[in-house]
Amino acid sequence: MPLRAYHWARAGSSAVFAVTSSWSTGFNGEIAITNGGPDAINGWTLEFDFPGAITNAWNGTVTSHVAQHYVVGNASYNAAIAAGGIVKLGFSADPASSAQPPVNFVI
Repeated sequence: MPLRAYHWARAGSSAVFAVTSSWSTGFNGEIAITNGGPDAINGWTLEFDFPGAITNAWNGTVTSHVAQHYVVGNASYNAAIAAGGIVKLGFSADPASSAQPPVNFVI
């Protein structure tokens, strides 16, 4: 699946999604969150819409899942994203969801 970039209100910041591996029963995806702002982000939460079922996540914790809307918070070891820094959130999901990537990112 091609990389897809999405931007949110924080000036210069972005999230890019990519499928990193896939198999007949699921896939792994990665969302790279880049802090393009002049100051560090301390304690981040990423919201997005995704029609599939996330079965496992790393480098973050799913704190809410209602219908197709997910909310993921930072892990204890990556709460700060320095100015110009990147945090990569990974997850496993069911195979049917690989055709539709996460969208509508908000931090």
